[in-house]
Amino acid sequence: MVHAAQYYPSLICLLSHGLRFHPAFIQMRKCVEKYVGVPKLCQCRLDMGPTLGKTFNWLCDDVMGGGNVTLFGSHLIDLITYLTGQKASRIHAVTKTLIPQTRGISGTRRITSTDFAVVQMEMDSGMFVSMTLSNQMARGHFSQELLLYGSKGFLRADGGTIKGFTYTRQEKEYQRTNSTTTQGNEFQYQKTNLEELKEIILYEDSEDADFLLIDRSIRSSCSNDEVHNISALFPPIYMDGG
Repeated sequence: MVHAAQYYPSLICLLSHGLRFHPAFIQMRKCVEKYVGVPKLCQCRLDMGPTLGKTFNWLCDDVMGGGNVTLFGSHLIDLITYLTGQKASRIHAVTKTLIPQTRGISGTRRITSTDFAVVQMEMDSGMFVSMTLSNQMARGHFSQELLLYGSKGFLRADGGTIKGFTYTRQEKEYQRTNSTTTQGNEFQYQKTNLEELKEIILYEDSEDADFLLIDRSIRSSCSNDEVHNISALFPPIYMDGG
């Protein structure tokens, strides 16, 4: 599609990886140099409910583009590249369809789209990535966490809230309180000081990131109780600009 769009100069076409356009991750990228330094490790975890509807459609078929790796994992991979500027050089992944049939999708129909995946990547500048995606929670649940560690500290993205922590701040506090302690008591003092040091909130999302978006035309004609029984689409954080 992107290649075909080149025949029309006035047409702008790009793959829609919306996380990089979310204001939380735009802010997170600006903080990488101060709080992370040189990225060493990135850990991602996404837990959510099923995204399938009551009847069989393309979301149930991995060949047609269904599955959490395509729908969500691709966005996270793009986000990691956006935050660090690094691209994957080696990838190892395990994908599973843990629920091949449902009450509405049974008989000759089988679900082949991924509902659980573990992805490990080595990036071209040496950073390592570990990613876990699961659709085993109750319908409507959404929880996403991304941790980016580096030489200076780390950044944590919990949904659309960004927090930061630097090791320099930790070391200064440790040296100040432990300058006169004996070697045997250092570990206890260090543990106490670490509990007192808190991550700094750099950006806080005001939207409800746990609520899954529903097709607007259907949503407008349903009551609040009926909305949660409809097939869910992308969470708000995956839509452009939040």
